[in-house]
Amino acid sequence: MENKQIQRYIGIDILRVIAMLGVVFLHTIYSFTVRTDFFLTKAWFVFEPFAVVSRSSLALFFMISGFLVVSKNRTVRENLKVTFQRIGIPLIAFSILASLFYILKTQQNISLLMSPEYLFKDILLFPNNWLWFLEVLLFLYLLNPLWQGIFGDTSKKTEARYLVFFFFLFTCLSVVLKTATQSLLFFNTFTTWISFVFCYLYGALVRKNWDIRKPKSFYFLVFLVGLIIEIIGNYFSILSQKNGNLPLSVNYFTEYLAIAPLFMSIGMFHIFFDVQKIPRILHSSIQFLAALSYGVYLTHEFISLTVADVLGWGVDTVHANIYLVNGGLFALSFFGAVLITYTISRIPKLRMIIGNTK
Repeated sequence: MENKQIQRYIGIDILRVIAMLGVVFLHTIYSFTVRTDFFLTKAWFVFEPFAVVSRSSLALFFMISGFLVVSKNRTVRENLKVTFQRIGIPLIAFSILASLFYILKTQQNISLLMSPEYLFKDILLFPNNWLWFLEVLLFLYLLNPLWQGIFGDTSKKTEARYLVFFFFLFTCLSVVLKTATQSLLFFNTFTTWISFVFCYLYGALVRKNWDIRKPKSFYFLVFLVGLIIEIIGNYFSILSQKNGNLPLSVNYFTEYLAIAPLFMSIGMFHIFFDVQKIPRILHSSIQFLAALSYGVYLTHEFISLTVADVLGWGVDTVHANIYLVNGGLFALSFFGAVLITYTISRIPKLRMIIGNTK
């Protein structure tokens, strides 16, 4: 049976906030940093470090999920119930909302969205919106009894390590093959989750203290190496696009599971996960934002798309300070999503759409 006692990890809360901010950045300012017309400008140098770090937020999100979920002792029935409540309901609710939003924004006929061609292209192959992470989580959650069987048995420590290492190699290989072949073999609705198994199980490995633990200085170095590799990769990728020469490396460095984002996420995870004390003035704010992070993932894109696409807020349409335009889009998306999520969380029968069952 599932242990109902909840242990609070302030370090994990910090990571949840970092990952949340990174995802919002990806959907607001990141597109600016990869534009060739702003390449090597002062603004590019200001935003590029944040863009690089934000690319690790997806891997970090799945590591956090594995850390928090795999250790729970749930029966198969309990796991199915939690999966439906935590993943299924939000996926159904926000898929409907995303489709309605798309219809209103583009004035598309609803019959087109229900056509076999659309369903095959945008649902069976992979969703073309920000809800793809829910599909990945759905598969990972459904297999929790399997993960629990491995990580819940101390005699399987060695097997768990080999399993995580295998999926690390698989993730690295799948990204290389994807960029080299431009194939959907490893990245479609039914297979993408496999590439994220490493991140999910690595979080579980750390939770069990089964990883080969190193000093924090080592993980800071891992993070720094990933940061440098990603900056160099981005530089040459954008330079190649600007010069009209597009090698395969351009596609590789845009992947969330490329080696550099993985290094950064592993480094950040170890730097923060076991933090136990922070200044009191920050403690309550971190906990508040961390509790809303899942809802922010689900809602922020509605706001950013409305502000950017519907209201026309962007560097090409608003003739204002470029930092104000980009910062304003980020702030409106983030704080708007926080407000919406908090409001939903206060309504008992509605908060289930953001995975809140309390």
